Amino acid sequence: MYEEVRDYAELLDEILVKIKNKNLPDNDQKKLLLSEFLGNICNGSTANLTARYIGLTLNSRNKKWRSNLSQIAEKLTDEESLARLKQNEVRSLEDLAKFLEGEQAEAAARIRGER
Repeated sequence: MYEEVRDYAELLDEILVKIKNKNLPDNDQKKLLLSEFLGNICNGSTANLTARYIGLTLNSRNKKWRSNLSQIAEKLTDEESLARLKQNEVRSLEDLAKFLEGEQAEAAARIRGER
């Protein structure tokens, strides 16, 4: 799971940079992969165990994140909506990136036996 969290964190970082630079190609398969991941995070019964873990952990910290990430997931699949991504939605993605980074650090510490 650690590797999957790392992969999703890297994917999110890459997409965030492209969004901020307004350089996200129409046919970018990575944004669709991120959209799927965000949707899975919001779906408590997903078969994706990493997404389920992230969703449960986020849910225990903040209840309102779910609708925001769900809306962002939809916007990532539609070019017109993506172009109108709001600043608070970009911040939500940045917050998720920070959260994933923290989860990655904790998992690495557990692997090394530090926790």
